[in-house]
Amino acid sequence: MSRFTGQKCQSCKEALPDENVVVCPECGAPYHSTCFEREKKCVYEESHGQENCFSPEVEDSASSQICRNCGKKNSQTEETCSFCGKSVKEGGMLKKSLSHTKESGNADESNDTEKLMDSFIMTNITYYRNAFRHNLKFNFAALFSPVSYFFYRKMYLVGSLIAGGFMGILYMFAKQMEKMVYLNPDVHSAASMEDVMRRLLLLKQTNPYLYNELAKLSTSILFITFSVAALCILIGFFANNIYKRHVLNNVKQCKAITDESKERLILLLGGTNLVAGILTKIGFWSCVLKFISIATNILANSI
Repeated sequence: MSRFTGQKCQSCKEALPDENVVVCPECGAPYHSTCFEREKKCVYEESHGQENCFSPEVEDSASSQICRNCGKKNSQTEETCSFCGKSVKEGGMLKKSLSHTKESGNADESNDTEKLMDSFIMTNITYYRNAFRHNLKFNFAALFSPVSYFFYRKMYLVGSLIAGGFMGILYMFAKQMEKMVYLNPDVHSAASMEDVMRRLLLLKQTNPYLYNELAKLSTSILFITFSVAALCILIGFFANNIYKRHVLNNVKQCKAITDESKERLILLLGGTNLVAGILTKIGFWSCVLKFISIATNILANSI
Protein backbone atom coordinates (compact mmCIF):
# COMPACT_ATOMS: atom_id res chain seq x y z
CA MET A 1 0.00 0.00 0.00
CA SER A 2 1.33 3.44 -0.98
CA ARG A 3 2.24 6.08 1.59
CA PHE A 4 -0.27 8.34 -0.19
CA THR A 5 -3.23 6.01 0.34
CA GLY A 6 -6.20 8.07 1.51
CA GLN A 7 -4.62 11.40 0.47
CA LYS A 8 -5.74 13.71 -2.33
CA CYS A 9 -3.99 15.57 -5.10
CA GLN A 10 -3.59 19.19 -3.98
CA SER A 11 -4.51 20.45 -7.44
CA CYS A 12 -7.60 18.49 -8.54
CA LYS A 13 -8.51 17.16 -5.05
CA GLU A 14 -8.98 13.64 -6.44
CA ALA A 15 -7.65 10.52 -4.69
CA LEU A 16 -4.01 9.72 -5.43
CA PRO A 17 -2.97 6.45 -7.09
CA ASP A 18 -0.20 4.19 -5.84
CA GLU A 19 2.10 5.36 -8.66
CA ASN A 20 2.83 8.45 -10.74
CA VAL A 21 2.73 10.80 -7.73
CA VAL A 22 4.85 13.97 -7.61
CA VAL A 23 5.75 15.46 -4.22
CA CYS A 24 6.77 19.08 -3.65
CA PRO A 25 10.34 19.02 -2.26
CA GLU A 26 9.61 22.08 -0.06
CA CYS A 27 6.41 21.15 1.79
CA GLY A 28 5.65 17.56 0.79
CA ALA A 29 2.34 18.31 -0.93
CA PRO A 30 1.46 15.39 -3.30
CA TYR A 31 0.11 15.74 -6.86
CA HIS A 32 -0.78 13.63 -9.83
CA SER A 33 2.17 13.88 -12.18
CA THR A 34 -0.10 15.34 -14.86
CA CYS A 35 -1.56 17.91 -12.43
CA PHE A 36 1.89 19.07 -11.33
CA GLU A 37 2.99 19.43 -14.95
CA ARG A 38 -0.08 21.55 -15.60
CA GLU A 39 0.36 23.73 -12.51
CA LYS A 40 4.15 24.02 -13.07
CA LYS A 41 4.51 24.89 -9.37
CA CYS A 42 3.27 23.93 -5.90
CA VAL A 43 -0.07 25.50 -4.97
CA TYR A 44 1.43 26.30 -1.54
CA GLU A 45 4.45 28.08 -2.99
CA GLU A 46 3.63 31.39 -1.31
CA SER A 47 3.54 29.68 2.10
CA HIS A 48 6.81 27.77 1.74
CA GLY A 49 9.05 28.29 4.71
CA GLN A 50 6.14 28.74 7.13
CA GLU A 51 5.30 26.22 9.84
CA ASN A 52 2.58 23.71 8.93
CA CYS A 53 2.54 24.98 5.35
CA PHE A 54 0.87 21.76 4.28
CA SER A 55 -0.78 18.91 6.21
CA PRO A 56 -1.95 15.77 4.43
CA GLU A 57 -5.71 15.45 4.02
CA VAL A 58 -6.69 11.90 4.89
CA GLU A 59 -10.13 10.69 3.82
CA ASP A 60 -12.60 10.50 6.70
CA SER A 61 -13.48 6.93 5.81
CA ALA A 62 -10.08 5.82 7.08
CA SER A 63 -9.10 6.95 10.56
CA SER A 64 -5.94 9.05 10.59
CA GLN A 65 -3.03 9.39 12.97
CA ILE A 66 -0.81 12.30 13.93
CA CYS A 67 2.91 12.04 14.53
CA ARG A 68 3.79 12.89 18.13
CA ASN A 69 7.20 14.09 16.98
CA CYS A 70 6.31 16.70 14.30
CA GLY A 71 2.52 16.97 14.57
CA LYS A 72 1.83 16.12 10.92
CA LYS A 73 -1.18 14.03 9.90
CA ASN A 74 -0.51 10.64 8.32
CA SER A 75 -2.47 7.74 6.93
CA GLN A 76 -3.50 5.07 9.42
CA THR A 77 -1.42 2.50 7.52
CA GLU A 78 1.86 4.42 7.88
CA GLU A 79 4.52 2.79 10.02
CA THR A 80 6.81 5.80 9.78
CA CYS A 81 5.96 9.51 9.55
CA SER A 82 6.09 10.69 5.92
CA PHE A 83 7.52 14.03 7.09
CA CYS A 84 10.03 13.50 9.90
CA GLY A 85 10.75 9.83 9.27
CA LYS A 86 10.14 8.77 12.89
CA SER A 87 8.65 5.33 13.28
CA VAL A 88 5.41 4.62 15.06
CA LYS A 89 7.31 2.91 17.85
CA GLU A 90 9.84 5.75 18.28
CA GLY A 91 7.77 8.87 17.92
CA GLY A 92 4.35 7.36 18.35
CA MET A 93 1.18 8.17 16.46
CA LEU A 94 -1.96 9.70 17.94
CA LYS A 95 -5.13 8.08 16.67
CA LYS A 96 -7.75 10.56 15.41
CA SER A 97 -10.64 8.23 14.70
CA LEU A 98 -12.15 8.82 18.15
CA SER A 99 -12.01 12.59 17.79
CA HIS A 100 -13.68 12.38 14.37
CA THR A 101 -16.41 10.24 15.90
CA LYS A 102 -16.86 12.69 18.76
CA GLU A 103 -17.07 15.69 16.39
CA SER A 104 -19.62 13.87 14.26
CA GLY A 105 -21.65 12.98 17.35
CA ASN A 106 -21.61 16.60 18.55
CA ALA A 107 -22.83 17.80 15.14
CA ASP A 108 -25.68 15.26 15.17
CA GLU A 109 -26.66 16.28 18.69
CA SER A 110 -26.63 19.96 17.71
CA ASN A 111 -28.92 19.23 14.74
CA ASP A 112 -31.32 17.24 16.95
CA THR A 113 -31.43 20.11 19.45
CA GLU A 114 -32.24 22.65 16.72
CA LYS A 115 -35.00 20.45 15.31
CA LEU A 116 -36.55 20.01 18.76
CA MET A 117 -36.31 23.76 19.41
CA ASP A 118 -38.12 24.43 16.13
CA SER A 119 -40.81 21.93 17.16
CA PHE A 120 -41.37 23.75 20.45
CA ILE A 121 -41.37 27.23 18.88
CA MET A 122 -43.75 26.23 16.01
CA THR A 123 -44.51 29.82 14.92
CA ASN A 124 -42.09 32.61 13.88
CA ILE A 125 -39.21 30.11 13.84
CA THR A 126 -36.93 32.29 11.70
CA TYR A 127 -37.40 35.28 14.01
CA TYR A 128 -36.64 33.32 17.16
CA ARG A 129 -33.61 31.57 15.67
CA ASN A 130 -32.14 34.99 15.00
CA ALA A 131 -33.28 36.36 18.37
CA PHE A 132 -31.71 33.46 20.28
CA ARG A 133 -28.33 34.35 18.79
CA HIS A 134 -28.74 37.93 20.08
CA ASN A 135 -29.98 37.64 23.66
CA LEU A 136 -30.87 41.33 23.94
CA LYS A 137 -32.82 41.58 20.66
CA PHE A 138 -35.89 43.66 21.50
CA ASN A 139 -39.32 42.01 21.58
CA PHE A 140 -42.09 44.54 20.85
CA ALA A 141 -44.88 42.04 21.55
CA ALA A 142 -43.60 41.67 25.11
CA LEU A 143 -43.28 45.46 25.43
CA PHE A 144 -46.91 46.25 24.61
CA SER A 145 -48.52 43.17 26.22
CA PRO A 146 -46.00 41.64 28.64
CA VAL A 147 -48.42 39.44 30.57
CA SER A 148 -50.28 38.15 27.52
CA TYR A 149 -47.01 37.47 25.65
CA PHE A 150 -45.78 35.01 28.27
CA PHE A 151 -49.17 33.31 28.59
CA TYR A 152 -49.40 33.10 24.79
CA ARG A 153 -45.98 31.37 24.71
CA LYS A 154 -47.06 29.00 27.52
CA MET A 155 -44.69 30.48 30.11
CA TYR A 156 -47.45 30.58 32.69
CA LEU A 157 -45.24 30.93 35.77
CA VAL A 158 -43.32 33.89 34.33
CA GLY A 159 -46.56 35.48 33.16
CA SER A 160 -48.11 35.06 36.59
CA LEU A 161 -45.09 36.64 38.32
CA ILE A 162 -45.19 39.64 35.98
CA ALA A 163 -48.95 39.97 36.46
CA GLY A 164 -48.36 39.94 40.22
CA GLY A 165 -45.78 42.71 39.84
CA PHE A 166 -48.20 44.87 37.88
CA MET A 167 -50.95 44.23 40.42
CA GLY A 168 -48.61 45.37 43.19
CA ILE A 169 -47.86 48.59 41.32
CA LEU A 170 -51.56 49.19 40.68
CA TYR A 171 -52.28 48.62 44.37
CA MET A 172 -49.74 51.29 45.35
CA PHE A 173 -51.29 53.58 42.78
CA ALA A 174 -54.78 53.00 44.21
CA LYS A 175 -53.58 53.78 47.76
CA GLN A 176 -51.99 57.03 46.60
CA MET A 177 -55.14 57.94 44.69
CA GLU A 178 -57.29 57.23 47.76
CA LYS A 179 -55.08 59.46 49.89
CA MET A 180 -55.22 62.26 47.34
CA VAL A 181 -59.00 62.16 47.10
CA TYR A 182 -59.21 62.17 50.91
CA LEU A 183 -56.89 65.18 51.27
CA ASN A 184 -58.31 67.11 48.35
CA PRO A 185 -62.08 66.62 48.06
CA ASP A 186 -62.80 70.23 47.07
CA VAL A 187 -60.49 70.18 44.07
CA HIS A 188 -62.01 66.96 42.71
CA SER A 189 -65.47 68.51 42.83
CA ALA A 190 -64.38 71.47 40.70
CA ALA A 191 -66.42 72.12 37.58
CA SER A 192 -63.60 73.36 35.31
CA MET A 193 -59.80 73.77 35.13
CA GLU A 194 -60.16 77.45 36.01
CA ASP A 195 -62.05 76.44 39.13
CA VAL A 196 -59.36 73.84 39.92
CA MET A 197 -56.55 76.40 39.70
CA ARG A 198 -58.52 78.91 41.80
CA ARG A 199 -59.12 76.34 44.55
CA LEU A 200 -55.47 75.16 44.50
CA LEU A 201 -54.20 78.72 44.85
CA LEU A 202 -56.58 79.25 47.72
CA LEU A 203 -55.40 75.97 49.29
CA LYS A 204 -51.75 77.04 48.94
CA GLN A 205 -52.51 80.26 50.82
CA THR A 206 -54.76 78.83 53.51
CA ASN A 207 -53.13 75.42 54.10
CA PRO A 208 -49.54 75.20 52.75
CA TYR A 209 -48.96 71.84 54.48
CA LEU A 210 -51.88 70.18 52.70
CA TYR A 211 -50.78 71.75 49.42
CA ASN A 212 -47.27 70.28 49.82
CA GLU A 213 -48.70 66.85 50.64
CA LEU A 214 -50.73 66.93 47.46
CA ALA A 215 -47.59 67.83 45.49
CA LYS A 216 -45.78 64.83 47.01
CA LEU A 217 -48.66 62.54 46.09
CA SER A 218 -48.59 63.84 42.51
CA THR A 219 -44.86 63.07 42.35
CA SER A 220 -45.51 59.56 43.67
CA ILE A 221 -48.15 58.94 41.02
CA LEU A 222 -45.77 60.11 38.32
CA PHE A 223 -43.07 57.80 39.68
CA ILE A 224 -45.46 54.83 39.63
CA THR A 225 -46.48 55.64 36.06
CA PHE A 226 -42.85 55.76 34.88
CA SER A 227 -42.13 52.54 36.81
CA VAL A 228 -44.78 50.72 34.78
CA ALA A 229 -43.26 52.02 31.54
CA ALA A 230 -39.72 51.08 32.62
CA LEU A 231 -40.83 47.57 33.60
CA CYS A 232 -42.43 47.04 30.18
CA ILE A 233 -39.23 48.18 28.43
CA LEU A 234 -37.08 45.80 30.52
CA ILE A 235 -39.42 42.93 29.71
CA GLY A 236 -39.12 43.81 26.01
CA PHE A 237 -35.33 43.55 26.23
CA PHE A 238 -35.19 40.23 28.10
CA ALA A 239 -38.29 38.42 26.81
CA ASN A 240 -36.44 36.53 24.05
CA ASN A 241 -33.73 35.41 26.47
CA ILE A 242 -36.35 34.15 28.92
CA TYR A 243 -38.15 32.32 26.13
CA LYS A 244 -34.87 30.76 24.96
CA ARG A 245 -34.29 29.31 28.44
CA HIS A 246 -37.86 28.03 28.46
CA VAL A 247 -37.39 26.27 25.11
CA LEU A 248 -34.01 24.76 26.06
CA ASN A 249 -35.43 23.39 29.33
CA ASN A 250 -38.27 21.76 27.40
CA VAL A 251 -35.82 20.31 24.86
CA LYS A 252 -33.79 18.84 27.71
CA GLN A 253 -36.90 17.15 29.10
CA CYS A 254 -37.82 15.92 25.64
CA LYS A 255 -34.44 14.22 25.11
CA ALA A 256 -34.88 12.21 28.29
CA ILE A 257 -38.13 10.51 27.23
CA THR A 258 -39.22 8.08 24.53
CA ASP A 259 -40.23 9.14 21.02
CA GLU A 260 -43.88 8.34 21.71
CA SER A 261 -43.99 10.68 24.68
CA LYS A 262 -42.08 13.44 22.86
CA GLU A 263 -45.04 14.36 20.64
CA ARG A 264 -47.35 14.70 23.64
CA LEU A 265 -44.80 16.83 25.50
CA ILE A 266 -44.30 19.10 22.48
CA LEU A 267 -48.06 19.61 22.13
CA LEU A 268 -48.39 20.27 25.86
CA LEU A 269 -45.47 22.67 26.37
CA GLY A 270 -44.59 23.88 22.88
CA GLY A 271 -46.20 26.27 20.44
CA THR A 272 -48.68 28.89 21.62
CA ASN A 273 -51.91 29.24 23.60
CA LEU A 274 -54.07 31.69 21.64
CA VAL A 275 -56.97 31.71 24.11
CA ALA A 276 -54.75 32.51 27.11
CA GLY A 277 -52.99 35.21 25.08
CA ILE A 278 -56.22 36.93 24.06
CA LEU A 279 -57.81 36.81 27.53
CA THR A 280 -54.72 38.15 29.32
CA LYS A 281 -54.27 40.85 26.67
CA ILE A 282 -57.84 42.08 27.21
CA GLY A 283 -57.36 42.07 30.98
CA PHE A 284 -53.96 43.78 30.80
CA TRP A 285 -55.05 46.60 28.50
CA SER A 286 -58.28 47.13 30.47
CA CYS A 287 -56.17 47.75 33.57
CA VAL A 288 -53.71 49.96 31.69
CA LEU A 289 -56.43 52.15 30.17
CA LYS A 290 -58.16 52.49 33.54
CA PHE A 291 -54.83 53.34 35.12
CA ILE A 292 -54.11 56.02 32.52
CA SER A 293 -57.59 57.51 32.84
CA ILE A 294 -57.42 57.79 36.61
CA ALA A 295 -53.84 59.10 36.61
CA THR A 296 -54.71 61.75 34.03
CA ASN A 297 -57.69 62.99 36.01
CA ILE A 298 -55.82 63.11 39.31
CA LEU A 299 -52.76 64.85 37.91
CA ALA A 300 -54.92 67.39 36.06
CA ASN A 301 -56.78 68.22 39.28
CA SER A 302 -53.85 68.32 41.69
CA ILE A 303 -50.81 69.82 39.96
